[in-house]
Amino acid sequence: MIAKKYIFKNEAESNTFITNLGVETITDEITNEELIVPTHKNNIFKVGFGILEEATYNENNEESTPTVFDTQYVVDVIWFDEIPEEWIHKEVFMNGEQSSISGVFYETRRARLGKALKKGIIIPNGNQTYWFNKESLNDFITMKNNLLLLKVPSIKWKATDKNWYDIPMSEALQISVQGQIQMQKIFENN
Repeated sequence: MIAKKYIFKNEAESNTFITNLGVETITDEITNEELIVPTHKNNIFKVGFGILEEATYNENNEESTPTVFDTQYVVDVIWFDEIPEEWIHKEVFMNGEQSSISGVFYETRRARLGKALKKGIIIPNGNQTYWFNKESLNDFITMKNNLLLLKVPSIKWKATDKNWYDIPMSEALQISVQGQIQMQKIFENN
């Protein structure tokens, strides 16, 4: 069991996601009314649009300023089933900078992952360190593989001190493996 918070554009979008989890229509035996019931085990709570500013009232209890609602629809889910892939990008995290719900800031998983990938990783190698983001690591690995095919003994790459160094292929292989492991951890943790 795990509890998570999600944001949607509106209630209709949230209903589509919820329906895709599995529902069936049954007939109430007493009222003959058709009911839509879930076929999944998860608990879903439609929080709705968060309140950014409460309405204010004058001394005659008349509304002076209306309630201001957030533009994103919030749904909380307690998962008992496996979380579907399509829900992952709707998940929000507290204390981010992407979305404000009821005056609390949230960050979408996609935004958090983007920040982590942009920040990149540092790989130490001997006396040097090398910085990589997703794209530069892919470039490094591609170049290393091409140079290996050509039997070139080293790869020239720019270190964090802004100087270019020759890296022997055995070390380049270690750097690429370490980089892939660290990138995988970014995807797993964000």
